[in-house]
Amino acid sequence: MSQRPPLNDGTRLPVDIRLRRILLVDDDLLSRRMALRLLEQFSFTEVIEATNGSEALDVLANSAFPIDLLIVDLIMPVMDGFDFIEQVRLGMKVPDPRVPIIVMSGRADPETLQRVKKLGINGFVTKPPQSRNFFERIVTAMRSAQAQARANEPQPRKMT
Repeated sequence: MSQRPPLNDGTRLPVDIRLRRILLVDDDLLSRRMALRLLEQFSFTEVIEATNGSEALDVLANSAFPIDLLIVDLIMPVMDGFDFIEQVRLGMKVPDPRVPIIVMSGRADPETLQRVKKLGINGFVTKPPQSRNFFERIVTAMRSAQAQARANEPQPRKMT
């Protein structure tokens, strides 16, 4: 059994995060294969693939189980990553518009970064992804989504 890569602080990937479902959206087969290898290395067990944003929206709308993380390329035919992320955040065909999103793209210029941050992404990884950086972005995105979900839970009223 391979050892999971440690985070900078020496902790290991929590088991509950490893069991999450990931939707990998990228039209480039080689990029998807590289990302899949890294995800397997991190012991993620369920990764679904889509080749463009339109296909990914269909997966989200028709999945019997919730998707816990989106990893999205930006430049794709049919529906690009920008439009896909916008549709997700608007709640179009998506059970949870707050699902964590990591962009994985070769475009890392300041304009692109600013544009995707405005769309509400949870992380950015440049292609080709480097193992430790990719791993840390995933963990950070999942933890921030969990913290946000807890913060949005209704608080019990205090009795006076």
